Amino acid sequence: MSTVAKEATLDTPVELCDKCHECFPVKSNPYIPIVESYLSQHPANHISLDHEIPSLGEALQECLAEVKGYDQELKRMLEATRRMTKRREYLWGMAKRLRGMITSSIRRLPPEILLHVFHLTWQQGGQWGCEQSKTRITLTLGQVCSHWRTLVHSTPQLWSDIKVEFRAKDSAKFARRVLRWNQFLLEKTRHNLLDIQFIVPEYPWETPLDFDTEYNTQTHQPVISELLRYGTRWQTADLTVMRDEVFTLPQDLPHLTTLTVLRRQVLEESFPEQIWIAESGPPSPLFAPRLSNLSLSAVEIRLAEPVNLDSLTCLMLDCYYMDTLLDILRYAPNLMDVHIAGPVMPRTSTSSGVVTSRLRTLEAKHLSSIPGFFRRLTLPCLSSLYISETSNASAIEEDNDFQLASFLSRSKPPLSNLTLKVKKSLAYEGLIHVLGMLPNVTSFTLGDRRYQWDIEPPFFVADDLLRHLTTTESDAILPNLTSLHIHFPNPPTSDRLRDMVHSRLQRPVDQRLKSLRLVFCYCSSSTLGQDIRECTEELRNAGVVVEVVCTHLPIAYFE
Repeated sequence: MSTVAKEATLDTPVELCDKCHECFPVKSNPYIPIVESYLSQHPANHISLDHEIPSLGEALQECLAEVKGYDQELKRMLEATRRMTKRREYLWGMAKRLRGMITSSIRRLPPEILLHVFHLTWQQGGQWGCEQSKTRITLTLGQVCSHWRTLVHSTPQLWSDIKVEFRAKDSAKFARRVLRWNQFLLEKTRHNLLDIQFIVPEYPWETPLDFDTEYNTQTHQPVISELLRYGTRWQTADLTVMRDEVFTLPQDLPHLTTLTVLRRQVLEESFPEQIWIAESGPPSPLFAPRLSNLSLSAVEIRLAEPVNLDSLTCLMLDCYYMDTLLDILRYAPNLMDVHIAGPVMPRTSTSSGVVTSRLRTLEAKHLSSIPGFFRRLTLPCLSSLYISETSNASAIEEDNDFQLASFLSRSKPPLSNLTLKVKKSLAYEGLIHVLGMLPNVTSFTLGDRRYQWDIEPPFFVADDLLRHLTTTESDAILPNLTSLHIHFPNPPTSDRLRDMVHSRLQRPVDQRLKSLRLVFCYCSSSTLGQDIRECTEELRNAGVVVEVVCTHLPIAYFE
């Protein structure tokens, strides 16, 4: 060991604190020079003499004692270092989070990119199922910093989603606040297009059983009147109004693409005869060249020239006047899909003549009079037809079959999908006659809308219907049928079912029956006859996709 190394390592104590100048070791070890001298004079493989061992042993113990002291000091210092390192890591994590909040990169984005982020957030707000308007998102964004607030208040689109919802307990004072708020929004939107949603209470009371806090229908009138003033800027509008409320839609709706108007019907389920439509006033023009989706419930629209509904492709009506439907069909040349539900309101028609439309799909649910519905229509492009009647539909009359057959004869539609769910407004013989007029039908669904407590006989006898559907080379009803769905009020015999399907399998490949769905009501799979189960299994082996449903519910529940 050199002299330089000795001086650097052992002669100078280690200073532990630069403030109090505490050192270790506190005093010099007198044995260290002796040990250093002895080691420098002898090689590493030297064996000490007997007389040297006592003094060298004492020096060894002193050196080991000092080494132990170093270990204790190092352990204490390492614990302090560990604690300091842990505190440093925790503090560094806090500092990084705080720095990210203070110097976030989104704050340094250019305004055009930041505005794009705002638009994405604002648009997705309508997909979260929030009850509040998307303007709440706009308000939240504006509270982050002055830069964001300036950007938000200078962007009209972020204020263009306007949702107004009144509750039964809302007062006139609350309505005035809502009016001022919506006036503020309308001012912020400048000339931007608007998405409007207006909702009134479902009941005129706070709850269906609370009649003490009846809602005053005049409460929301100033608000809806203010929204109607801006109809020229509507892009979408979803309006829910009270049962006895009368209002007039703007005649000029140049930017409107979707319109939904629903009239609340109190006690609708218990007393369907109380459903009614408020008077809409005299016929008026309507200019909505971009309107593509129109949905009306218990609302009458009476149209008069000039009318522009050239973009309308989808119409939904619920509890309607026939005149409203005919007017829309007359003035909407590109209308493709019509979905209607509920009975036609009993009012004498003011228009005359048959209306021709290029409809592709017609879904008419809960009709009270099938002939009365089709008497005024000609649909030469119809490819899909769904008909169901109400439980209190008018009884079978000779005119019923004639009007439906007359409609098909007059229209000559290329019908490919047909669904009939009737009870007593169409005779079974009339049904067979109608099916004979539809050679292009590939999918047919038939349901007898009888309830378990009905005393009338079933609409059709299963075996007789299957006999008519059994094809021969000279006589074939629905010759192109590939999918058949029947609700049976009573099970057919297995032989008749087997004969019908096998006759369909003998037809050309593109005309063969491929799918068969049989619904047996008022029975279970255990009570279904063994012959029917064997027959359906045989048909599956023949390549037909067969689905059998057994239920105790009436057929009328399968809508």
